[in-house]
Amino acid sequence: LELTEATDSLQEMLESYTKPEILKGANQYLCSRCNKKTDAIRRISVYRAPNICCIQLKRFRAGVFGKVNKFVKFPPTLGLRQVMGPQDDCPMYRLFAVIVHLDLFNISHFGHYVDSLRQKCQ
Repeated sequence: LELTEATDSLQEMLESYTKPEILKGANQYLCSRCNKKTDAIRRISVYRAPNICCIQLKRFRAGVFGKVNKFVKFPPTLGLRQVMGPQDDCPMYRLFAVIVHLDLFNISHFGHYVDSLRQKCQ
């Protein structure tokens, strides 16, 4: 998921990534059946929820100092209902770990990765 200046939370990034895109004008869809261009709506959605959900945030821009370095809110539990089709099965995921790239001077090709794991509840 892409992190931008306009997105502050995992929920906003999921909504941005899966919002419908209107294909029209120079960006029309080429129909494989009639071989003609036509207006269409394209949307990315999750067809089948995975057993384990791993989400990677795209925090880099082009350039030497290209890391988008901002705080991101994410919930302790996550459901994918808003990005799924009409399927009935939509599991809830519990946050287990976060991996963060720590850098020096906002340089994306230099630094270390650190992780933070949640304690297992007894």
